[in-house]
Amino acid sequence: MKNIFTLLIFISSFTFLTAQAPDLMSYQAVVRNASNELVADNLIGMRIGIIKGSTTGQVVYVETQTVLSNGNGLVSLQIGSGTVVTGDFANIDWSDGTYFIRTETDPNGGSNYTISGTSQLLSVPYALYAETSGSSLPGPEGPQGEKGDIGEQGLMGEQGLMGAQGDQGDTGAQGDTGVQGEAGPQGIPGVDGNATGISAYQVWLNLGNTGSEEDFIASLQGPAGDQGLMGEQGLMGAQGDQGDTGAQGDPGVQGETGPQGIPGIDGMPGPAGMNGQDGAANINGLDNYLVKFDSDTSGVNSIIYDDGANHVGIGTNTPDASLVVNGFTRLGGLPSNPAIKVSKANFLSPAMQGGDVFITHGLDGDKIIMSSVSINGQPPHYNNPNDPGYEYYYFFTNTAIFVILSDMNSYNLLEKDVVVTFVYEE
Repeated sequence: MKNIFTLLIFISSFTFLTAQAPDLMSYQAVVRNASNELVADNLIGMRIGIIKGSTTGQVVYVETQTVLSNGNGLVSLQIGSGTVVTGDFANIDWSDGTYFIRTETDPNGGSNYTISGTSQLLSVPYALYAETSGSSLPGPEGPQGEKGDIGEQGLMGEQGLMGAQGDQGDTGAQGDTGVQGEAGPQGIPGVDGNATGISAYQVWLNLGNTGSEEDFIASLQGPAGDQGLMGEQGLMGAQGDQGDTGAQGDPGVQGETGPQGIPGIDGMPGPAGMNGQDGAANINGLDNYLVKFDSDTSGVNSIIYDDGANHVGIGTNTPDASLVVNGFTRLGGLPSNPAIKVSKANFLSPAMQGGDVFITHGLDGDKIIMSSVSINGQPPHYNNPNDPGYEYYYFFTNTAIFVILSDMNSYNLLEKDVVVTFVYEE
């Protein structure tokens, strides 16, 4: 996936190596990734070009450099000190028209340059200009340069921090008094009381009692109270005289049964019994194999093996799945259907773009019915413009299968897991 990088260019100082005019130009850039994060403390591969006349004009000089960014994502280098690809930096005639600088960047420190930018050198360094102009006097004003392309929209800045809590507002004024509610409904009238009361003595008589008022008062005595607490133990009395001997007591209860005695010596063995009749069948075989009867009363091992853990093998005694078949399998009842096997191999893809790798399959190429290849889960010829770097293809011969990576568009498939599957007939 393409990363977007921000390059901030500063051309503000020169390095003097001799007493002559300098042949180096200082250059700085800040590198950010697609998440607008600084690419800090990382090797950065850069290709710098000097273009004459316009952004699409003559390329007069190209060099490459690999530099280390600092903790702020800043890279610093000197143009003219890198590995020259084409041209001679010292022979550029800075007085001969307008010049542009083009930068291409690989944030992983290689030469897979994923972003480029071009900008005009609005002022030529004085020392470099003086070296090629032949005069220290200013030349005539040059023609108006072409208007540069509008730059891409910058990334949206991060959300600012939430402001501080404002002061508590003043208490609002007292609201008006609400409207008087409606009167509630009339309650249910209470039960009328007796016009004249009667005495407690009369109530007692009305309950069926008879007697005078004194009898009534006497009847008001409450029930008997609870038993009081037992008093303290009195002092022990003097020893009494010896009593007469009592009568004979009844016999005691029967005691428990004693423990079992030691067993006696075993008797002599009895005579052996008669042999029983022979069984109806004779089965010979090994554990876990299903029986194949070879007559009405005998059987041997079949080729079907059940390990007792829901794994069944046909032609194998080490199944590791629900059903494992060691041999060719014909699906369907038609003799014209091929008896097939499936074979799979794994290996690593090449370590560079444009590389190839092969592995011998050990099969008869004329018997191969179907094949499939995937690298890191991607099918062949995968080329998504929005997600490049996955292009490759493959072919097989009678002895081997070959996998070839694209020269320029397979950088996401380097040294990844290759899975090859063959279906072949008997």
